[in-house]
Amino acid sequence: MSDMSYRPARRELRPIPPWAWIAIAAVVVTVVVLGAVFYQISTATKVPDVVGKGQQEASRLLIAAGLRVGTITKVETSTPPGQVLAQNPRANTSARRGDAVALRISAPLPGVVIPDLRGQEASAAVAAVSAAGLSPVQSSIYSTAPVGTVVDQIPAAGTSVSPGDQVALIVSGGTNSKSVIVPDVIAQASTVATKAITDTGLAVRIVEGFSDTVATGTVIAQTPKGGSSAKAGSLVALLVSKGKGTSTVTLPDVLGDTQAAAESSLKALGLTPQVAFTASSKPAGTVVEQFPVADSIVATGSPVVIFLSKPEVSLLTVPNLFGMGQAQAESTLSALGLTAHFVSSVSSSYPLGSVSAVVPAAGSKVPAGSEVVVGVVRGQPR
Repeated sequence: MSDMSYRPARRELRPIPPWAWIAIAAVVVTVVVLGAVFYQISTATKVPDVVGKGQQEASRLLIAAGLRVGTITKVETSTPPGQVLAQNPRANTSARRGDAVALRISAPLPGVVIPDLRGQEASAAVAAVSAAGLSPVQSSIYSTAPVGTVVDQIPAAGTSVSPGDQVALIVSGGTNSKSVIVPDVIAQASTVATKAITDTGLAVRIVEGFSDTVATGTVIAQTPKGGSSAKAGSLVALLVSKGKGTSTVTLPDVLGDTQAAAESSLKALGLTPQVAFTASSKPAGTVVEQFPVADSIVATGSPVVIFLSKPEVSLLTVPNLFGMGQAQAESTLSALGLTAHFVSSVSSSYPLGSVSAVVPAAGSKVPAGSEVVVGVVRGQPR
């Protein structure tokens, strides 16, 4: 037996051919590319559009899309505060989950302190409000203060508000619930004069009379005079020329007469009395004005307007409206025979939509039909 141990024959390893290395490399590259693509697909998300949304809503939408809120930049603007003005990345672009989206958020402009406008002429107050970058609105109320002066304002002086906010100027209309200026229509055609007066909110009564110097259809005289103040809806009498006449008479003075006595005197001269009424403290039914005036020379048969006294308008008490909603305040005033004029106000004491200011003040006495300015809370002071 041979002492040489048994050894298996050695197999020679064959080298891997080049094409195999190429195949292996291709598989590895494919796996890597597919993995990268899968990773991109699994981590990609679409950026939602949050422009115009509130900051809280925008944050919710971004988180729901797998994103996070990035840098927030505040921008002072007239846009309501807390709204998204711009975003980066833009809406509908692709981003990876966890990416940050930067937002530009609206912030209020610096506040404007309302000046004290009480006692100023309305025109000066309007100019001051406009110069402060605010929006003036006017309302006329029953007041013993000089006509045309500011008696109150909403919001109050010293309140800080946003630029462009409304400031209500409550202007004295005198002791009439609403006063207007009577236009001067003398020498105008009666049709033009009538339109000018009615456009102002006044009524017209035309009285025709003969004239040797004024053309037919032209206004000779008027009462009340042009430029005077009159209650809205009150009467303006116009004397309009009928051209040349023949027989004339001189008008008597009937002021202070009763209606019956005045009519009798005028009819005795061949004139035609016409009756109108005006508020006065004189005894009811007494003649307090006549048109044309006494001693005027008019043609026989001409009409003459006699203004009879009627009782002064009874006064109503402005109710306490504070804390009411707008609808309730309006119905409360309407039930009393008063008119509501709503304006915007700011308050930290009353909730949004409720009354925080009333002018004239609760408890004030005003004529029936008067306007009451009511401030309704639209926001808080700055």
